[in-house]
Amino acid sequence: MSGKRKFLTSEERVKCLKLFESGKSSRVIASELCVGRTQVQSVLKREQKLWRSMNRMQM
Repeated sequence: MSGKRKFLTSEERVKCLKLFESGKSSRVIASELCVGRTQVQSVLKREQKLWRSMNRMQM
C-alpha cells in the first residue's frame, strides 16, 4: 500500500455497499477500490449503524 491514505468519496462508499450486497467479500472490494480491507469494513460497519438508528426512529 502507498504511504498516503486514500479517502473514499460518497460514490465510492455507495459502490462499496452495492458490491457487498452483491456478495463480494471485503477483501475483493478493497482491491477493486484500491483501499485497505479495514477501511471497507469501517464503511460497512457505519452503514449498519445508520440503518439500525433509522429503523429505531421509524418504530
